[in-house]
Amino acid sequence: MRFSKALLLALAIVVSASDPTQAEGPARFQFRRGQVLQYRVEQSSTATDSLGDLRSTVSIRVEQIKQWQILEVGPDGTATVQLSIPRLKVQHRLPNGEVWEYDSASPDAGAEALREKFHQFVNRPLATFWIDPWGRVVEVRNLAGSATGSTSYAELPFAVCLAAQSVQKGQTWSRSYRHAVIAPSGARSEVELDQQFQVRGVHNGQLVIAFTTQLRDQPQDIAARLPLLQVQPQGEAIFDLQLGLVVSARYVSAGVVEGHHGEASRYEFNSECRETLISH
Repeated sequence: MRFSKALLLALAIVVSASDPTQAEGPARFQFRRGQVLQYRVEQSSTATDSLGDLRSTVSIRVEQIKQWQILEVGPDGTATVQLSIPRLKVQHRLPNGEVWEYDSASPDAGAEALREKFHQFVNRPLATFWIDPWGRVVEVRNLAGSATGSTSYAELPFAVCLAAQSVQKGQTWSRSYRHAVIAPSGARSEVELDQQFQVRGVHNGQLVIAFTTQLRDQPQDIAARLPLLQVQPQGEAIFDLQLGLVVSARYVSAGVVEGHHGEASRYEFNSECRETLISH
């Protein structure tokens, strides 16, 4: 059977497009001036503090819409992005079983303590970020206008950053950064963390990127290790190559600290989070 050159070329294009192991060129975030990105974020966290036979557990569930408004995009692709939260819903379960709730859609109906804490953050600009085409923070300024971060800014706005090389399955890259720690005594210090990324697959124009986070060294103050359990996410994100955006991410942060209140004490923390792009 003979195939024409045109048919052979068409078959080659189909095979190349369906190859789940590689994509052409490096991946980039593609921001557009005036663009408004909205992500639905659902997060559930539980913390249990134990001392001998005594146990105290608190849990919190947060549902929010996280909005990123693209104010400007520079020639190199670096974007000026403003963060706000147009919708927030919180459910807080106390150790005694009592449940406090807050919903920004009807704030007066919820718990006063949560309303005072959260209502100030809803429907107003919270911070302005300068984000490069790889998803890394160049700088961030809070509401007061003071600089709060640089290229080592701890939290990535879209869960992952990208590599400069062409994308292929199995590809890995990493970043290191510092994170501030405040001990119970009030003393402030910093710890170093490493984040590793790997392309699990490339399929239908989307990257599956797995990521892990690890501390290089634990603080000497055991109690200062408790909040650090929250900043070591492990998970997976889906990056759409055509949109130039993360379309979803799922990750967990969990761990145990022993001895923060003596030999018989134990602290357990577990958090699960899902972020989904709902508007772009």
